[in-house]
Amino acid sequence: MKHLFLFLFSLPLFAQIQGKVIDASGNPVPYVNIWVENENIGGTSETDGTFKIQAASDKIVFFSALGFETLKSKIPEEGKIVLQQLAYHLDEVVISKPKKTIKMEIGDAKKERFLSEWAHYPYVYAKFFPYQSNYDETKFIKEISVFTYSQIEGASFKLRIYSVAENGFPKEDLIHESIIVKVKKGKKKTCVDLSSYHLILPKEGVFIGFEQLIIEENKYEYVYKDRKTNKKIRTHYYEPTIGNNFFTSELGYTFGMNRWIKQLKIHQDGIQAICPSINLTLTN
Repeated sequence: MKHLFLFLFSLPLFAQIQGKVIDASGNPVPYVNIWVENENIGGTSETDGTFKIQAASDKIVFFSALGFETLKSKIPEEGKIVLQQLAYHLDEVVISKPKKTIKMEIGDAKKERFLSEWAHYPYVYAKFFPYQSNYDETKFIKEISVFTYSQIEGASFKLRIYSVAENGFPKEDLIHESIIVKVKKGKKKTCVDLSSYHLILPKEGVFIGFEQLIIEENKYEYVYKDRKTNKKIRTHYYEPTIGNNFFTSELGYTFGMNRWIKQLKIHQDGIQAICPSINLTLTN
């Protein structure tokens, strides 16, 4: 019994940690992506900057948000997290004046074989769009289409556009502001117009990302019956979920626990890559 007591005493004490993310001026920072180091534990700050996560009090936590430096820190007792704004160089995004006469949709994402996943953590699902020579006449990014599924009306996600790192993984955001997108209930194709940014598809390609927002307004609660005990269990997950399609090329990447990994899945037709259902519309 003594050994059992010592074992239980040595376990980490998990609790609900609460806090608020602010900038250097004291303003709340909403939609901050939050991950506990080396743990599959995370969340998103609300519109007022507040957040709640289940974790041991001594854990290191990553806080990342568009326009701010990523912070790696323990949660202080007062729960206040201060993020520092980033300074940008003007040459990070190529800007030019387009002539909107030709359009081309690329990506091959479809509703068929549409697979959605229940979300509990603030993952970012990204799809790589390589540059091809036939895009020379339609090099401007006009619109992004995302296939989503939601059980509630008006659930939202954050759209991310990344450059490509030397190792082929997502690198930096090409738009330094939060693009929050609301979707309709059911299985939908949601289109986001980016023509006002005048972005040119880089020669190295581009990553388009769907960031899950673990916030109260996205919470979907439901009840199911346990097959073994026959008891009703109440639980929840967060909407909307993004669809997935199978591709022969490894175009899908997932960000979680502060790192990127490639998406792979074994399918009945053999080993194929699973990829977020995202299309890109180009124009001249």
